[in-house]
Amino acid sequence: MRSSSGDGRAAARRSPPTQAPEESLRMGTPVREVRTYCRICIAQCGTLVTVDGDPASPVVRQVRGDAEHPVSKGYTCAKGRALPALHHHPLRLEQPLLRDADGTQRPVDWDTLLTDLGGRLAGIVAEHGPDAVAVFYATGAAFDAAGRRTAERFFDRLGTRQKYSSLTIDSPAKPLTAEMVGGWPWLNLVDDDQECRLSLLVGINPIVSHGHTTSMSNPRARLRAQRERGELWVLDPRRTETARMATRHLQTRPGSDPFVLGFLVRELLADGADEAYLRAHASGVDDLARAVSPLDAQRAAAVSGVSVDQLHELLAAIRRAGRISVVTGTGATMAASANVTEWLRLALLTVTGSLDRPGGMWFHPGFLRPVDGLDLPVSPPEGRVEPGPRSRPELTRRFGEYPCAALVPEIEAGNVRALVVVGGNVASSFPASGGIRAALRSLEVCAVADVVETETTRLATHVLPSVGQLERADVPVLLDAFTDRVMSQRTAAVVPPVAERRPVWWSFARLAEQLGLDVLPRGLTWETADDDAIIDPIVARSRDPEALAQAPAVVLSSVERFGWVTGHVLPGGRWRLAPPPLLAQLAELLTSEPGVDVAPDGLLLVPRRLPRAMNSQLHDVRQAGATPQAELLVHPADAATAGITDGVMVRVLGAHGATRAQARVTDEIRAGTVSLPHGWTEPDVNRLTSIVDETDALTGMVRMSGIPVRLEPEV
Repeated sequence: MRSSSGDGRAAARRSPPTQAPEESLRMGTPVREVRTYCRICIAQCGTLVTVDGDPASPVVRQVRGDAEHPVSKGYTCAKGRALPALHHHPLRLEQPLLRDADGTQRPVDWDTLLTDLGGRLAGIVAEHGPDAVAVFYATGAAFDAAGRRTAERFFDRLGTRQKYSSLTIDSPAKPLTAEMVGGWPWLNLVDDDQECRLSLLVGINPIVSHGHTTSMSNPRARLRAQRERGELWVLDPRRTETARMATRHLQTRPGSDPFVLGFLVRELLADGADEAYLRAHASGVDDLARAVSPLDAQRAAAVSGVSVDQLHELLAAIRRAGRISVVTGTGATMAASANVTEWLRLALLTVTGSLDRPGGMWFHPGFLRPVDGLDLPVSPPEGRVEPGPRSRPELTRRFGEYPCAALVPEIEAGNVRALVVVGGNVASSFPASGGIRAALRSLEVCAVADVVETETTRLATHVLPSVGQLERADVPVLLDAFTDRVMSQRTAAVVPPVAERRPVWWSFARLAEQLGLDVLPRGLTWETADDDAIIDPIVARSRDPEALAQAPAVVLSSVERFGWVTGHVLPGGRWRLAPPPLLAQLAELLTSEPGVDVAPDGLLLVPRRLPRAMNSQLHDVRQAGATPQAELLVHPADAATAGITDGVMVRVLGAHGATRAQARVTDEIRAGTVSLPHGWTEPDVNRLTSIVDETDALTGMVRMSGIPVRLEPEV
């Protein structure tokens, strides 16, 4: 593998992948080890994949960490090590499937499937216009550079505005607040892991998740280094694996993060702010101070459930540290208060002089798509907003897409007649899951490109069996700014695809040809292109095309990380600390504090991630002799109140629906809080959500955390 500093010097060569010793041969077939990187999550750790068998249909035996990878340095997690089982999953999609009029899916060849699909899409567009065709870009699509790029071109050229993605399921607050405060939505923060003396983690468990919008490979080593360098504080209602490593853990009530952050901002503005930084680089400071003035220690403690003394100890630690980092995850961004939390996070970082400066946090300038030298468009304080779709105009369009809460109403109204799902399982990940499943059944076209059979593929009219991550070449183009280094990497396919699996780009290129659309790089057709032909133009625009010209390669850039946003992006050179829409949301929050709307027994449901599952993936894959379990975490006091014992089946009831789960009684969860993971068909937390009553006014995101529930033992 090649690696480079990305500063124009020649790339240094790393050792080639090891060849297995002769005694490791299996029945005379050579065993080989192939260097690649994992695309299960944003950490994208370097891996070595052991392959044996017939080269035309090889067997993937093992995945282990690549000790020579300059970032992950040999680390990989249980999910990455489960790739062999996922690759050879008994439910791998092997043939195209077409649903007949009687609802039966039957295997067909690719020509039959794509001719039928292309004809139906063309007919729908001709009769109802391009907006009758919708696309959902799921998490799986984010890791497939050639597939995602070709799919985006397809729908751009088709002319539809009906675009949806997993962004509005769990994290639109981050680009929203970045746009309102910093003028551009894709300002992605990374903590300075060399000099930061205090890191505050809010609603995030990177030991399991490896980060949210910023990766953290080898998280235990990273967090251990932070604790040794200074302090590591965690705000979380659960004593997570990360909280157990912290200097201090404050077990806060769900939804109370804005009260704690607002208290910190209030007190620091009075004593401890970086006044010189604020004078030079901030506007709206007085308006911010007035907005957070009600958030004294007593009120923050009452709402958050932590003591006044604990809040003052956190405040004192921040004053000692000076510059800090604040990292948030889905525990914060899936709550009703997500926008206010993310805004006050940026405000806290600004008040401490921590933004875009050593010892605090830096903004990722990109590697495959460098943005630090571009003239980026500056958004107004309210952000760039377009009207929502016809059925729900109040669910406004931001960042080039509608919120996911709008898709079912659009289908039910007849405005969307065809949906194409790229790399995801919407039946188990969408809010109000009963509605999405019924909507999928009603569509004229429901086409799904995926790797393994899912609840969504079973409802599809057209199933496009796609190559998995080990069967394609790749670069991390969509996740370019989500890494914790300015870096990129490139991989070749580890093994060839078997059966009728095809690349996602190939499927869309063939459909595009039928519809008269041009989606491939100039001069290429679906017959002459391959993965690398689509990836090469992406690499050509990167910081170091030569170092990424061939796979395998990892390139670290020495570009300056600090200062480019302050000097080049900020509206008027200043952070806008008091965007009117966010001031209004804080004022509303102060009149209806978290915990007021809980059920009679006072429980709030929060999500969590599992060490051996990734969203809706890997649920049925055995790892280390076990499969992941989606248990309901219940505090002993709450279990006693509800008459629940450890291991029993429980009904979880909310205002909008119910689900069932097995209880695990544990004191790792805060009293008054219960927890279930998202992405499961059973238990299905999405049945407890509403796309009508609980959508955010600015992002359209449905409340997915802090949901009032009550528990009943299943009889």
